[in-house]
Amino acid sequence: MQSQALTDSTIRHAVQLEGLKAGEVNEFARFLRRTDESLQDQLRNVDDLTAYSRTRLERLVRSTRSELASIFGEYREEFEGRLSDLAEYESEFEARNLSNVGWESVIPAPRQVRAAVFTQPLLVKGADGGKLLTAFVKDFSDGEVAKLSNAVRQAAYEGLTVRELRQRIRGTRSRNYQDGLLAVTARNADAIARTSVQHVSAVARQETWKANSDVVIGYRWLSTLDGKTSTLCRSLDGQVFKFDQGPVPPAHIRCRSTTLAELAERFADLDAGGTRAARSTTTGKTVDVPQGETFYSWLKQQSPEFQDEVIGPFRGRLLREGGLSAQRFAQLQLDRNFRPLTLVEMRKLEPLAFQRAFGERKIPGGGSTPPPVPVRRFSYQDYQPVKRVADAERYLVDNKITDDAQLKGTSIEGLNVMLPAMHEAAERYKLQPLAGIGSLAKYGYRVPRRAQAAIASRVRSETTGNRGIFHAPGSFGRRSWADEQKRRAEHWGTRYHDEKERILNALRDGTNRFGTLAPEVDLRARRMKPLDFRFTVDAGMDFVETTRATVFHEYGHVLHLINETIGADIDAFLSAEQPLRNGWQYLLSKYAGTNSKEYVAEAFTVYMSLPKAQHFRIHPKLLEIFKQYDEAAK
Repeated sequence: MQSQALTDSTIRHAVQLEGLKAGEVNEFARFLRRTDESLQDQLRNVDDLTAYSRTRLERLVRSTRSELASIFGEYREEFEGRLSDLAEYESEFEARNLSNVGWESVIPAPRQVRAAVFTQPLLVKGADGGKLLTAFVKDFSDGEVAKLSNAVRQAAYEGLTVRELRQRIRGTRSRNYQDGLLAVTARNADAIARTSVQHVSAVARQETWKANSDVVIGYRWLSTLDGKTSTLCRSLDGQVFKFDQGPVPPAHIRCRSTTLAELAERFADLDAGGTRAARSTTTGKTVDVPQGETFYSWLKQQSPEFQDEVIGPFRGRLLREGGLSAQRFAQLQLDRNFRPLTLVEMRKLEPLAFQRAFGERKIPGGGSTPPPVPVRRFSYQDYQPVKRVADAERYLVDNKITDDAQLKGTSIEGLNVMLPAMHEAAERYKLQPLAGIGSLAKYGYRVPRRAQAAIASRVRSETTGNRGIFHAPGSFGRRSWADEQKRRAEHWGTRYHDEKERILNALRDGTNRFGTLAPEVDLRARRMKPLDFRFTVDAGMDFVETTRATVFHEYGHVLHLINETIGADIDAFLSAEQPLRNGWQYLLSKYAGTNSKEYVAEAFTVYMSLPKAQHFRIHPKLLEIFKQYDEAAK
């Protein structure tokens, strides 16, 4: 049973908690300023990093790491202290909240509440799931210290000037300093602060409920009713769980969901006529909806356009025309382990609903549902351009390129370049379907900031065993992006080429102490034209070439990080040959030198995108692996 008074105060408290999260983010700002000042102090007396010996460079890196560790350690100590205070406050708040139903509630001991907050693991999805709160915060601070101090070593290895290193740390004015390492640190701190506060609030309030188990018999999940709510939280909204038998917010990084005390049956009279808050999809203002409304019952009442924007056209149509109740539709979104289901998996559970929604019949706007795209050997000549996003999603699923696709907002022009490129890569290397293609946000995962595309390789489908989501945001494949990339590449191409020549010459004459140059690389490097060495392999290409090359770059990650057979051979090659230590990255691009994963992806881009005359830029043994598994090369 629910109480209107409890619902109102819980929702108000959730709004206030968002304000507290913003305050915690602002608290980090002064530590970020100190971090910037410390880094600038470390570099103040440095003239030329490339002239440093290895010993002297490592001394500088250790000094930088020590200074940063002190700053982040102080932040962590203060932050965890405030979280302890918050835990005690949240427990007391919930006790006062219960008094609104006329019950003299019990307040658990502060020590017990703090112990629960710091010993109960975070239940967020992804790499941070299962961590204790202290480790969650410490891993963030340790990671940032390592990233910022290692940037000094990397700059020396790449031959950057001190001015260029400062720019890498702070970012550029033209991008409002949002492209620097410190901006990334600030965004990560934002995620840590908001997620930690949500965890403390949820666990502390539950401790009070457990201490009053004769009144509170469980808890009800409350998600925010707007268009930003994640797939996981949308499906959990309104579900009731017993203590220690269900998920607890935060369900993911930056989760906004909260929980509401579920009262014993004797409080049933408090449940009549209640309401909860929702965001109007037309005015953006807060409105009241019935207390029993769940996310999907609320979504059913919104416009088809809004439904498709939030859950995608396939799921939107299934919600409208599949004949499913809002409760059953919510159940179809998650498996028993609260993992989002793909459309293929949903179809197996409710085939009749899919038949009703997607069978051969008239659809709004005229026309009929197109038949499934037949699976056949891929040919660019036979490819028929799609005209709608829904057709593109159907193409990807029916041709077994992915189990699920959510591409709402992606340009049709970009899709007609992206689809055949994906089909070609998947068929040539006999790849199993990915778990999904679309923005990671639509699958409940953190989105890499400003990434044109990415592969989330740790995502695994428990039913099929296939892994990986191809992150394709709405900006993917837009002509304006490709044109900007080409303009920038033409502007910076000569500079990157000169930088490569400076490093290669230092490797040749032995003045660069951070690597060696294989004679074979030296010979091949002399065959390259100035614009062959760019920031990325695809920079400077035209719209079609850029989009195709971006797809192939990400599929290079699929081969390396997802396909176990090909990936094992690639890992063995990297371990034996260590191409980045011998200068092979300088035959590809600046980005190829980031790490071994990006080296493989950039090499695969050259293999798939450029003429065979350019394959001399790929390490022979890696080229052999690409050819060995390539059906087109047999």
